[in-house]
Amino acid sequence: MKDKYFISIVGKSNVGKSTLINYLCNQYITTESNKPQTTRLNILAETKIDGTNLILIDTPGLTIKDSNLLSATMKKSYLRSFENLDLVIILTDISKTKKFEQSILDMIDTNTKVMIVINKIDLLDQNIQEYKKYIKTLFDKKIFFISLKSKIGLDDLIYDGIKQELSIIKSADTNKFNIRKNELIAIQELIRGIIVNNTTQEIPYDSAVKINKSINQKLIHKIEASIFVEKINQRKILIGNNGNMIKLIGSKSRQLLEKKYNKKFYLKLDVCVKKGWKNNFSFLQEVGYL
Repeated sequence: MKDKYFISIVGKSNVGKSTLINYLCNQYITTESNKPQTTRLNILAETKIDGTNLILIDTPGLTIKDSNLLSATMKKSYLRSFENLDLVIILTDISKTKKFEQSILDMIDTNTKVMIVINKIDLLDQNIQEYKKYIKTLFDKKIFFISLKSKIGLDDLIYDGIKQELSIIKSADTNKFNIRKNELIAIQELIRGIIVNNTTQEIPYDSAVKINKSINQKLIHKIEASIFVEKINQRKILIGNNGNMIKLIGSKSRQLLEKKYNKKFYLKLDVCVKKGWKNNFSFLQEVGYL
């Protein structure tokens, strides 16, 4: 048996990828939101189920219409998640057409284990057995029907799906995954997730977070980070009256970080304007998107 198994969870935006990962890890790992571009990078999360060590990869949702360099890097990050994996979970929901999921299957190596998971079955307004029969005519793979909201079918997914599939999988080359680097990316994207969930209009899509300094001591983890936006008025909104908004973002980010890593965090944030950052190659490299 392998020491660790790598599982990628892929699918369109808003089907529940981040929610599933948070459930499997039994803690807040990655931002949940109904807004596009909530996840921009492959985020790795470690967990253990019945003694089996798992590395779960949360991927960007591919309902990206923009043609800028940022969107291109998200698509590239998505495709990289298919490489050297033990298992791919294709997550969709009852409202989505299934052509997209078939296109994912066409991109995955035939030797890679794949499962199809249909979320939100609690919202079905038709006979569930008839719906299941229909879905099973579309895919020649193991299919699981769940509701993350109502906690339906999750035990079947874990024990009859994930655990059973991993028990017959041969080793894969997983040396390309850098867990330490991913931790800083995860912290960076957690802060951005707080911005996504507490701001409106264009700010969630026009903002990026860059960690400038990270000192991880025994009792406290000190983080200094910059939030970048496209416009001056966006900076004013993120700072807020008397600094109220940036204080809120800092406070909520710190609370989540302390809960996730079980240690104290010192978090210093500033807000900067960087016009055209979505098409700035060197900046996207600095932030970790390239």
